[in-house]
Amino acid sequence: MPFDRHGEPLQRRPLRPLVERGVDRFREPIRVERESTLSLDFRAAGSLDIPMDESAIDLVLNNLLDNARKYAFAHTTITVTVENLRSVVRITVE
Repeated sequence: MPFDRHGEPLQRRPLRPLVERGVDRFREPIRVERESTLSLDFRAAGSLDIPMDESAIDLVLNNLLDNARKYAFAHTTITVTVENLRSVVRITVE
């Protein structure tokens, strides 16, 4: 059984709503500051329930999206992609 950074067993949680909330949080700042759009490409069936430390995933996603807000070229589309690759889930921000 996997454990979080505090030694607690990880709970299965749906990844989709967590990623959607993160994308929604940055959609407007990216539109205003970079005159760009932010899209989500969720390439997994359902909500993708996985064992995770929700606060750690949220922190990492927040960091990636904040970097995109700061460093992306203006007038572009930033895409967050979530892929289920058998035993791992990959989240990319491009």
